[in-house]
Amino acid sequence: MKLILKPIPPFDFDLCASIFSDGDEQIRKYEDGKYWQVIRINDKLILIVVNDLGVVDDPKLLVELKSDKSPALVIK
Repeated sequence: MKLILKPIPPFDFDLCASIFSDGDEQIRKYEDGKYWQVIRINDKLILIVVNDLGVVDDPKLLVELKSDKSPALVIK
């Protein structure tokens, strides 16, 4: 599943991703302009990958939700 998010400007993805990527690199990481984190939704592990598509004054984020447990992710 892919989503496009448009944060309210000004929004610095690099700064935000750097702040939230501390901790276990098996859970979350920010590298090469890409932030990823594993979360649990409905007892399934979901990988969230966020890519910056915009700029600080016109931010846009591509968010991908990935799961190997089911072909279609359904969030209830």
